[in-house]
Amino acid sequence: MRFTPTRPAQLFQRESIAGITFEDLLRNLVSAKTLAIATKFVKVLWSERTKENLIRSINPLNEVEVITGGDGKQDKGETRYLEFNFHRVRRDGAITHVLVSVADVTARVALAAQLKGAQDNAQTQMDAFLSILHVDPNQLSSFLDDSDVAFKMINATLRDPARDSASFRRKIDGLFRQIHSIKGEASAIGLGSMEQRAHALESDLAALRERTDLTGDDFLPLLTKFDDLVSHSQSVREMVTKLASFRDSFGAGRSTRRLPAAVPRSVHRRHHHACADARPPTRWPPKRRCSVRLAKASSPPRSSSPIASPTITARRSW
Repeated sequence: MRFTPTRPAQLFQRESIAGITFEDLLRNLVSAKTLAIATKFVKVLWSERTKENLIRSINPLNEVEVITGGDGKQDKGETRYLEFNFHRVRRDGAITHVLVSVADVTARVALAAQLKGAQDNAQTQMDAFLSILHVDPNQLSSFLDDSDVAFKMINATLRDPARDSASFRRKIDGLFRQIHSIKGEASAIGLGSMEQRAHALESDLAALRERTDLTGDDFLPLLTKFDDLVSHSQSVREMVTKLASFRDSFGAGRSTRRLPAAVPRSVHRRHHHACADARPPTRWPPKRRCSVRLAKASSPPRSSSPIASPTITARRSW
């Protein structure tokens, strides 16, 4: 199988690859394990028993990491991602050639990594939100304050230089006590997200306590999990602040909508009577009361009777 791309200098840092086999082309670009897998895959391509619709699904080079440039010492080179697609050419029913197309998918891989990071961040914030819903606000605030103090002490312990095994042992013991305290308090108030992260860091410290020889490099993996624990604690605090602000804004909005101060009391009184008249009677038939008031007419009509007829005015009320 021969390989002739159109831009070898940009993809493989070679001016010309004419006559180079596919295995020799990959030898200086990928790891030995990847090269061995690719060699076996090439042999499968030449097999007549391999179905066409399976080639793409079993392709081990659909997204392979390659390192171009560098001197192998201080300059590590540039990491890129290449996608290899294979197409078999048949003539008279037999496989005669295998065409290979290569594409640089570094930008796609970087974008996928950014999307994955954004999804993980969103999931972390959602976990933080769900974890604080059932926690008492006063206990949560006290826990976050205590955790900040513990984080400062842990950071100071990590920065403290150690020269011998006894110093490293004291450093591990101090870190273990602080992390164990954070884990216990998080478990007590029911903050599972903080408890899980503290437990993961505590497990690494427990593994270091079992070792006899310790160096400063053994503490480097702890920094990643400690940074994740601190970042999650900050996310929880920010979430609590947002919830408190939302609660205050919502409460202020409800209080202002109950009774506007600019509306006169007489308007409320008329509104109350109008609503009372609009309500249906609670009992049927309704009780009606009529009050009769006798009033002397201002100008009584002339009658044959010497007694003036009084004027009756009726007023009905519910």
